[in-house]
Amino acid sequence: MALLAFAACAPLLSHHTTSARCQARVIRCATQTEPKTSPPSPDEAPPRATRVVAATTFLLYTYSTFSYASGDPTSARSLGVGLVEAVQLSVNFAYVTPVLLPALAPVFAPTYEALFNLVVAWAFLFLGFASEDLPAPQRPLPYAAVATLLLFVTNFVYLPYLVVRAPRARRVQPVAAPSPLLRVAESRLLPGAVAALAAASLAWALFGRAAAGDAGDIVERFHQFRTLLSTDILAHSLGLDCVALALLQSALVNDDVKRRGWDGPECNTAVAMARFVPLFGLVYYLWRRAEHASLIRR
Repeated sequence: MALLAFAACAPLLSHHTTSARCQARVIRCATQTEPKTSPPSPDEAPPRATRVVAATTFLLYTYSTFSYASGDPTSARSLGVGLVEAVQLSVNFAYVTPVLLPALAPVFAPTYEALFNLVVAWAFLFLGFASEDLPAPQRPLPYAAVATLLLFVTNFVYLPYLVVRAPRARRVQPVAAPSPLLRVAESRLLPGAVAALAAASLAWALFGRAAAGDAGDIVERFHQFRTLLSTDILAHSLGLDCVALALLQSALVNDDVKRRGWDGPECNTAVAMARFVPLFGLVYYLWRRAEHASLIRR
């Protein structure tokens, strides 16, 4: 009788066991596929060390620059003379006027012209970080304005920006229509053009105005350059710009890498170049970096 009862109940037990297994599978699948949500993490603020270094460098930069303006206002160290020289050197920007229209070009030492063009070219590179404004952060001055002012007043704008810049957004929103500035910033045309101008500046410092016969040989050019750095306020300021840009050119690289979701050996090489090789290292980074996460077509 017991065997008959078991045989009669076996189908029911089997159906019950199968149903229980199905329910267990459904529960397990629901548990595995249900997304785990967590509260959004706060934006990442720039490292405190970067803020401290930028603030300290700005104070030293400002003191060293304006200490040259003290004394006789009619000397070559005065701010007025420095501004006039800046305008005249701008006429010779990219060496177009000295090469094509030499009669209209203001005459300066080739090393002085090369230094001016080198600093301006270096400042142009920082347009490559225009994606700092994606998504537009809450800051009193957008990065596009900072990078534009950097071309004219150099580190008097950029160093304070590094101190007060807004946190980097963790979640990057897609950009439906990138601005013309962003397209230029993300193009390889920017680092390519800067590299060409920087190379031309080095060549001009060594061989520029050789036909005039008054620029001297390489040794004389070096002595002229050293004298300019120690006697002329604009040349002194441009020299300080090179030092500051070399020290701080990588301040925005880490955030830029994270925004792009870029990783791997190639990324590590590009970041190391930007950190340790002045100007040309940043050129290499901007040339090799991955496309910005918000600009990738989906």
